[in-house]
Parts: sequence; C-alpha cells; structure tokens
Amino acid sequence: NALFRSDPDRIPEERLDEVSTGLRLSPELRLRTPFIGAGMSVGSIGPGTWRARVLASRTLGTQVDTGEGGYPTIFILDSNWNPLELTDQQVALLSPFMEERKLIPLEKVIQRVEEELDESPEYQALIEALRRYPGSMPIQYVPIVTPEDESFVSTQLKTGLFGVTKETIRRARRVVIAYSQGAKQGVGGHLLGRKVFGLVSRLRGVAKGTSLISPFPFHNCYSIEDVKAFIDAVRMINLRTTICIKVSPSPDIEFIFAGLARIAKDNGMVIEVWLDGPRGGTGAAPDIIKGQMGMHMEYAIPICHEKLLDDGLRDHVVFMGSGGFRTWGDIVKGVALGLDGVILGTADLVAIGCVRDRNCESGCRSGISTIEPRMQLLRNVEINTQQIINFRAILQAQTARALAALGMKDIRELRGRYDTIQWPLMEERVRERRRRRAEISKPTLEARKSNPSD
Repeated sequence: NALFRSDPDRIPEERLDEVSTGLRLSPELRLRTPFIGAGMSVGSIGPGTWRARVLASRTLGTQVDTGEGGYPTIFILDSNWNPLELTDQQVALLSPFMEERKLIPLEKVIQRVEEELDESPEYQALIEALRRYPGSMPIQYVPIVTPEDESFVSTQLKTGLFGVTKETIRRARRVVIAYSQGAKQGVGGHLLGRKVFGLVSRLRGVAKGTSLISPFPFHNCYSIEDVKAFIDAVRMINLRTTICIKVSPSPDIEFIFAGLARIAKDNGMVIEVWLDGPRGGTGAAPDIIKGQMGMHMEYAIPICHEKLLDDGLRDHVVFMGSGGFRTWGDIVKGVALGLDGVILGTADLVAIGCVRDRNCESGCRSGISTIEPRMQLLRNVEINTQQIINFRAILQAQTARALAALGMKDIRELRGRYDTIQWPLMEERVRERRRRRAEISKPTLEARKSNPSD
C-alpha cells in the first residue's frame, strides 16, 4: 500500500495539471505516458485488436510492441484473411477505393483503378498483379501499421527472428531484443499451426499451417560481449533507434542488469532494460510452466535497482517492468520499488472485452486472440481503440493523482522511494539477500584492496 500524505480522491483537479507522468526512454524518444504496450504478434491476437492498440498508442503518444511475429503494415486481404501479393505502395494506391475491413468484389476495384490510375507509373504493374485473381473474389483493405503510425510502433527481435529484416529494424524508433519471457522462463515460443493463416505466414515467412517453435536462447549470445555485438549489429542498421533488452527475473538477475548498464556506460548511451515477471500473459506455453518460474517482481525490482545504484550505473538504464501490472496502484508500487515505467499487455485486452477464458492458444469467444475471420467480425476497431484510450487515460490520471497525494510533481521523484509504500516482509527478504551478497563479495573486495595493481 502507498503511504499517502493526503487522500488522493480529494486532490483538486488543477493540481493534477502540475504533475508530470511522462517517460524519457532515450534522447531521441520521449513518451507522454509512464507505460508502453507489450508485445503481441499478429497471430497471437487478431489484426483488429492489433490495429486498435496501435491507434490508441498513437493518440496517447506512447509505444506499442510488435511481438515476435514480423512488422505488419497495410494489406489487401481476401475473405479468409489471406493477403494478395501486392507491395505496400500498391496497397496504398488502392486504399482510397476501399473502406477499411469492408469486403468488395475485386472487379469493382479494378474498374476504379482503370478509371482513375491509368496515368500512374504504377498502373501497369498494379493491373497485372490484380488480374492474377478472380474478379468475383471479395477483398478488403486492412491497415495495421500505416506510415503515420510508424513512430509509435516498436519492433521485437526474439530468438526465432520471424519476419525480421533490415527494413523492419530501420522503421522502428525502438527495437526490443527479447532474451526471455517471464510467463515461460527457460522455454522458447510456440505458435500453433492452426494460427499460422495466410497473413501470419506472410509476415513470418513460413508456410501456412506450420507450427512455429522459437528456441529458448539466441544461439549467438552466450556472454555479455555477445549481447554487445548484437546491439552493435542493430545500431549499424538503425543508429537512432532506442535499444531495449528484455529479460526475466532469474537468480542472478542483478548481475545481468549491471552488465547491460556497463555496456551502456562504456558506449555513451542509455539502454532500456525490460524485466518481464512471471505473472505476464502468454498463449504459447504449457500450463505447468506458466507463472510457475522465476521470482516475484516485488523482490526482483529493488534488487536490480540497488545493484545499479551501488555500481554507479543507474542513470545509464531505463528500467521497465511488466507481468501483472494492471492498475495505477501497481504502477505506483513498481516505480517506488525502482522502476522507471511499466509495460501493459493483458490489461489492454481486458479493457476491450477479454473475459479471461485462458484459451488464447486454441480459441477466443470474444474474437480478440482469434484469427477466425467470422470471429474477427466481433471486433470494432474504432470502439476498441476508444476503450483502450479511456483505460490508459484513466490509469494515467489516477497515477498523477497518487503522485500528488504523495507530495510529488514528477513520477521520477517516486523512483526507488521505499518509504512511500508498505512492503515489510518482502523488504526483509531484499535486505537479507543484500547482506548475504555482501558477505560473499567481502573476501574479493579485501583482496583487491591489498593488491591495487590487480
């Protein structure tokens, strides 16, 4: 619980305008909110749900992550959600002739093209591409990430590297290198074959119906030096992108954080480190693993925060957390324990109607995580977008109200302020861990003092 100086519900509205909840990920990327949308690929959730999250993030001035499933752009799809083989430029030319997600016979689109684009340099190639398909075939325009949305979309590089190209890295202002996922630590990803329909197969560059397995590790990364080489490879493609490293709370997690922070310091940069806890969602892991591995975030966050402080590296890391963050109270608690901000995933889905069936991998009666075309009709992108905006706006306003009740004007003032929350039992465990680590390190430190040349 937070130890408020005054009742948050009695804070005057004008005081809320004085409270800043923005988040700076890097000199090139500043957000208006203290939270980011978690990675969910097209395939794990449907295209309509994906589009709503993009539009909401754009409206609120924050980021949303592609997940491990390629970078979706704009598409012309048939009634079974299979994409026509067209370039993004060709799809953009056709978009004025079609309503979003409304089926129309292909022959009508061809007629409009012949009437209005006959002088376009793309005309001949476009007509030839369209005439490869039956004229009676119904098609629809489905935008997921438009050029106007790109500044608000991060791309993720996970162990399978599905759909990853130099072009997708160049587009992203934020690149997430995902080493682990909190809900299924120690195992890789698994997208069931029945979810690999036409659009997913194109995005990931695989055959339809193929079950996709991501290995647990990156097989070219077995040391902190390998991680540095991976970061350098990404920055060679996109120098201005913000680098995010996603890890989960393992027994030596604070030393992983220290190594990543050292990379940032030695290279004059700031790295975002994303700690993903075991209460995060996934539809791609056995039940015996989900939520059963790793350590509590309330334990892991202060351990990592204090290690960075002790090593003088805290300002070289933007520390984000995910996995069970649902409410403004979770945000306040997380930041007070040492986070800079949080990452929201399941909470977005609940805001648009998820009823927590826990059946994401094989079916979704709400049409959120399904790729079944008929179930996709249950989703209204405009309504879902507004629902996510409303949820996040309320979350941000409540966070600002809590900060004001704590006597603060900026969320950065709350970072690492253990005195603003009650967590007696977990605090004792953190202190005991620090004491034991200090005892283990004492002989090494004394040896270094006696042999300065070493």
